[in-house]
Amino acid sequence: MKFIELRKDLDKKLFWLGIFLLPSAFSFSVIFFFISLLISVKNNYKKILTDKINLIFILYFLLLPLIALTHSEQVPPLFGEWDKSLTWIGLANWLPLFALFLGFQYYLDTKEDRIKAGNFFIAGTFPVLVSGIGQYFFNWHGPMEILNGLIIWYQRPIYEGARLSAVFNNQNYAGTWFCVVLPFCLSAFIKKSQFTLSKYISLFFLILVTTSLILTTSRNAWGGLILLIPLMTGFSSIIWLIPIITILGGLISLILLGIMTPELTASIKDIIPSWIWMEFDPANFINRVSRLEIWNQSIIYIMKRPFWGWGAASFPILYEAATKTYVTHPHNLLFELSISYGVPFTALIFSSVLLITILSFKKIYRNNTKGLIDNISEKAWFSSFLVLFTSQFFDIQYFDGRISVTFWILLAGLKRIISSRSSLQKNSNNIQA
Repeated sequence: MKFIELRKDLDKKLFWLGIFLLPSAFSFSVIFFFISLLISVKNNYKKILTDKINLIFILYFLLLPLIALTHSEQVPPLFGEWDKSLTWIGLANWLPLFALFLGFQYYLDTKEDRIKAGNFFIAGTFPVLVSGIGQYFFNWHGPMEILNGLIIWYQRPIYEGARLSAVFNNQNYAGTWFCVVLPFCLSAFIKKSQFTLSKYISLFFLILVTTSLILTTSRNAWGGLILLIPLMTGFSSIIWLIPIITILGGLISLILLGIMTPELTASIKDIIPSWIWMEFDPANFINRVSRLEIWNQSIIYIMKRPFWGWGAASFPILYEAATKTYVTHPHNLLFELSISYGVPFTALIFSSVLLITILSFKKIYRNNTKGLIDNISEKAWFSSFLVLFTSQFFDIQYFDGRISVTFWILLAGLKRIISSRSSLQKNSNNIQA
């Protein structure tokens, strides 16, 4: 009997286990995701092939290797330092994830499925929190490896200019992860009407995730935190949020420009930690290449080869050849895609993702009249995706596998919100007719 119970919904359980292990044991997470994906495609391929939006992503799945073929068939290569094999290796950032988007929709079919997945995102963040607290307060650092490197925790030592990064290789990646999980924590806390043990646990996670997000000192994550407030608590919060941001921004600007008196500046700086000021101090950016310089150079490359692009992983080689400075990526996913695979393909992908985002926003937020708790779990799902999506316009955390897998899981959930609610509406209309 226990064996039968274990086999029941085994594919869903493997999917949830994959989410739980995603941030802390990515190698094992991939295994569970792969098995659950095979089962889902086997059981749902007819549904996948009859859905118009899914067919569009299947087209992208077929189109991308053809673009890569145009790069690899160039003789000689487009430029000397670029290896043709990179264009095929780069497909790993997209093709498997398109498959995840198609297959995982059916593990996120109902609101209850998505709530369950959100809870596993929260639970899977516990090791990240432990590692981050140990890193920040107890100087745990590594990297720490087990099972011959199958699991690696990048525990960087805390020093000036580097802050909490937990199991991630970069504090911006950690900040992005906390932004993804925070809406689920807030949703879990709000839904508990009474202060029971589960509500205290939800509050514990909410406080720890928020604190860890701030301690990453990732400006991208701080911006995501600001964006989450109106998305989760209601757009009426913008009325008081904008004045607060304006006052704080103006205050920081006055101090950095030296307009305030030294005494007043010193008093304010005594209140706010120095590591926060560092993130806005112009002196901290003297030896850094600015985003505007990188984006300007990216546009030049795009204009030179707008149709097919230059090939995957071409940006750092192109940029270094032009500026004698090494930069890993253009800090904007649209620019990265356009440089690698051309403007037409980028426009197709972006428009499809944007369409799902807009349609799901309308489904979740339209006619929302019941207050804060109304549809809070669906708002959490949307907020988590939107913050992750918008962050890719200012940095690219996507190339961390944990972030990219999360991106497509969240998008798959939004796709099901659109489809399931549309189906319910159709059924309702049929009954009325």
